[in-house]
Formats: sequence, C-alpha cells, structure tokens
Amino acid sequence: MKPDALQVVRLHWRNTLYSNVWISAGASAWVWQAEVVSGHSSNGWLPFLAFCSTIFIYNFQRIIKSQQRAQSSGSGRVRWMDRNSLFLWIWTIAGAMGLLACLPQLHAVDWLLLSFPGLISLLYIARIFRYRGKRLSGRQLPFIKIWLIGLSWAIMGTWFPLLHFEGAGSIGDPVVWYWFAEKLLFIVAITIPFDIRDLKFDAPSMNTFPQWLGVKRSKILAVGFLAVGGMLAIRQMMLGWYTPLQCGALWMIQLLAIFLVWRSHSSRPESWYVGWIDGTILLQSLAVISANYL
Repeated sequence: MKPDALQVVRLHWRNTLYSNVWISAGASAWVWQAEVVSGHSSNGWLPFLAFCSTIFIYNFQRIIKSQQRAQSSGSGRVRWMDRNSLFLWIWTIAGAMGLLACLPQLHAVDWLLLSFPGLISLLYIARIFRYRGKRLSGRQLPFIKIWLIGLSWAIMGTWFPLLHFEGAGSIGDPVVWYWFAEKLLFIVAITIPFDIRDLKFDAPSMNTFPQWLGVKRSKILAVGFLAVGGMLAIRQMMLGWYTPLQCGALWMIQLLAIFLVWRSHSSRPESWYVGWIDGTILLQSLAVISANYL
C-alpha cells in the first residue's frame, strides 16, 4: 500500500473511531447477538435501532461536554471532537432520524426498557447531583460512571430484545439473570481500562477504580470480572442458553479482552481503547453469531 493510501486509511479509521461509528456498530451487533442467542429475529430493525440510539446518545453527550469545557484539552480524541463538532452534529441528527423511523415498531414494553438507558444517559451528563457542595453529573460521582455504562449496555443487550419478543414473564427465568450479569460484568471490565487511560485527566474527587485501587489492582479486578462472566457463560451453556460452540466463541473473546485489559496503560494510543477494547463488543457478538451457523 502506498504511503498516501495508508494515510487515507488511517484518516478514515480515526474518523470511524472518534465519531462513535465503531462503538455504534458494536451496539448493533450486541443486540443482534441477543436475538440469535434467544432464537428470535427482528429482521434487522432492533440492531438498527441500537446503532441509531448509540450514535445519537454518544455524540450528543460529547457535544454537551465539549460545550461545558472552557477550552479544548485532554486526549487527542477530545481535541478531534472539539475541532469536528459539525461532523458530530451530522451523525447525531442522522441517529435521531433513524430513531424516529423505528418508532412505529416499538411496543409499550420497549418504551419502558428504553427509558432506563435514556435516563442513565441523562444522569451521565446532567449536573443534577450535589456532592460536597458541588453540582456534578453522574459520570463525576465516585464509582458511579462505570456502573451507569454497564447497566445501560446490559439492558440493551439482554432485557430489551428479550422483552420485545417474549414479554415481562421471561425476566423471571434465572438464566436470563445469569445472562444479564455476564454482560454487565463484561462491559464494566472493559470500561476500567478507560479510567486507567484517563488517570492524568480525571479529578481526584471522581474516585475511579484506578485512583482508589491503583492501576495493577484495577486490572486484576477487571480480569476477575471477565473470569466470573466467563463462568456465568458456562453456567448458561449447562442450562441450554448457549450452545457449546457459542460458549467457546464467547470465551475466546473473553481471553482477548483479558489480554487487552492487562496490557493497558496510560501511554497507550487512543486506538488501543476505542479501537481494540471497544472492539471486543463487536468481536464477541460476531463470534457468538458465527458459532450459531457452524
């Protein structure tokens, strides 16, 4: 590949990562994985809804946070977003239009389930909490940010598609709770490295796991979450939720995530986090989906 062509590829790859298209593709595959595992199909519209909602919410959050900052600072990704706000607005509006197109397909229970990630997203950016005399957003409260992210993704990747097809009765099944806990632990585990990345930017009052435990212990905690999630996947296989091939595919990505988490440090390039670590969501989903057809 010629140097100029390589530069173009890198440019488009960076734009894909920084505009949240990559993580939105992961969200789409995340819901598709849930459909395949539960034996249902929305003919693509639920994964499309997940893509649109993710790219809308993530970019809108970035725009709001950019406006709250007095000047451009932080990582290269933050500076890129500050310089390309129009590009983010285009994707935000496109995501909103996609959401509107999906509205006729939603059931009453869908609205109920979608309200939780929506509320979590609002709490994440809105400065409505008082803590030690200051108004803070959910992401600034000690130890809260990581669980808000995990809950939002776990709901989207388990309860939302399942309740759309089967109704509220399906939530009472123990295997569904194992499924939910497995996805929650996976997302929380791969979010911890982002706090390692942000150690030099986060205020001490945020009390993230790396600030509280240190980098090495935080990695051990994340690896522990991934290991427990993997054990829950085996339990689900024993109960007939995952096939052996699906469980094996999931474990393959768990091991990749463990490697990426353990090798994370604050001097890693941004692509290590928003490319590789966020990419494990997409890779896990595609691996489990592919195993269904083997």
